[in-house]
This record gives sequence, structure tokens and C-alpha cells, in this order.
Amino acid sequence: MIQLQNVTKRIKENTVLDNVSYTFKSGFVYGLYGQNGSGKTMLLRAISGLINLDSGSIFIDGEKLHDKIEFPPETGIVIENMELLPECSAKRNLQMLAKIKNIADERNFPIFQTEMITGVVSSELMNTLEQKLARETLMHGVFLNIHGKGVIIKGDSGIGKSEIALELVKRGHLLVADDAVELYRIGQKIVGKAPAVLANLLEIRGIGVIDVSKMFGISAILDRNDVDLVIQLERWVPSREYTRVGVEENDISEDVLGIKIPKIVVPVSSGRSMSVIIEAAVMNMRLRDVGIDSSKEFVERILKNIDHNKQEQ
Repeated sequence: MIQLQNVTKRIKENTVLDNVSYTFKSGFVYGLYGQNGSGKTMLLRAISGLINLDSGSIFIDGEKLHDKIEFPPETGIVIENMELLPECSAKRNLQMLAKIKNIADERNFPIFQTEMITGVVSSELMNTLEQKLARETLMHGVFLNIHGKGVIIKGDSGIGKSEIALELVKRGHLLVADDAVELYRIGQKIVGKAPAVLANLLEIRGIGVIDVSKMFGISAILDRNDVDLVIQLERWVPSREYTRVGVEENDISEDVLGIKIPKIVVPVSSGRSMSVIIEAAVMNMRLRDVGIDSSKEFVERILKNIDHNKQEQ
């Protein structure tokens, strides 16, 4: 038996349920009839324990709702947008809904409702949980979007990472993070963003901290980006061999949370325009992605030239 005693519910300035009192007796089938907006759905929500009343009380078999019980026991309810199993009767659908509630109570896990389609909800929920529960780490460096690629620039303190980042922002590229980059593994990708306290900020020695979004406009920053390339800056060591042609068997990568990110080591010395070199490295990476390898083309030209000289001899 369900008893309504002076049930009142207001939504902003509108009184949807106005001092409603009625007794639904056990063993009877009841139907609610009325115009749109007359309060039918709101009354069902109230009886189901889905809303709190402004005044009045509801009793389910003598138990006061929201006092001794939060939800009518053994109750199934489908309001408005119904997605019932077509092979089952309405009664059977409601019985299954009630059973779900009982199982949730026994195992102490929550139930939430939504008007979204089940498939969409499942996909959104999985994406949200994957982001919230993702493995994370912190990397020191500068993170930018250069020609559509997420590039982290690393190097020793004072090597000029932030100054290079400033030059790249002036050339139209986007800043994601400076000094510290928060990295998350989402599926098979690494996503990076700036810590909240450092968002949009760039530290330049001799000047201080500048707000890139205010100096260059909101279009000069990104909240987050996938990591596609790591560039390691190091001071030029004359005795060390660096990549020159580009076909040397020394491809290296950076392991970030179990994902290998392509890595390039670029020597820094006076007279080298690092921003231009980094742009060229990213463009070369994009060309390789579409099957164009300038290094291999160069080698092929040399081999053809050697063959041509042999034929002439």
C-alpha cells in the first residue's frame, strides 16, 4: 500500500504537486491521467524516491520514504523514455528492474539512471574511467604542438628550452606546458598537459614568468595534446658522432609508461637556430609518416651516381 499525505513539490516558481493526498491499495492497478505538465511524471518520481519533497510524506507499506527506506522495495519503474525488452511483458520488465535494485542492495554497488542510449553511456563511461584511472608520471621539459605533432623538448637546466619554446610560439605553434609536463597513458597513447598552477605560463630567464595566452592570444595555447616526439637537447660535444645522413641504425625512443615515443637527440651550439631545426625535425617526421624519406632518397641518388660512373668506366 502506498499512502500520500499532503505531498507538495515546487520547481522554481511553479508548484508541480500541490498538497496531494491519496492511498493506493495493494492488489489494484492504477493509471494516472492528465494534461502535459499536470504532475504525473513528478508524482511517479516522488513515489519512487527519486526526488525530495518540499513538504508532505509518502509511506510504503507503513514505512516512511526517505526516513526508514530510500527506495520502495521490490519496485521497478520506467518513466517517459522507455526501453523495455520487447519479448517480455510489461510486468516482467518491471520485475527485472526491481530485481536489479535488490542485487545492488545485496552487493552494495550504486545504480544510476540516464536518458542517454545504453551504448553511448557505456562508451562515455569507459572513456571517463580510463582518463580518471590512467597511469601518470611527470616529465621535466617543454611541451608544444608543432605542425600538428605533440613535441616534448627536454634538456639540462639552462640549455634554453623555454627560450626555444617562446620562439616557436612566436612562429605560430602552440604551447601546452612549460617546465613540467603531466603525462597520462590513455589506451595506447600518451597524453600530456600542464599542471594547473603552471597552465599557460612560460618562464624566461632575465624576464620572469609570462602568460602566453594573454601575450599571444588564447589561440597560442592548448590544454592537452598527444605526445608524438621527444627531442633531447644536449650541449655540443665535438668528440661525439651525431646523426648526419639520417639512415644510421641508431633509432632511439623514450619509454613513457610502457609506450615507446620516437626520440631525437639534437646538439646545441652557438649559431644554430634551434627553433628552425626543431620545426624541420617535425616536418621530416610528418613526411616519413606518409612514406617520404629524404635520407633514403639521398642514399639512392648516391648509389645511382656510383652505378652511372662505373658504366662510364
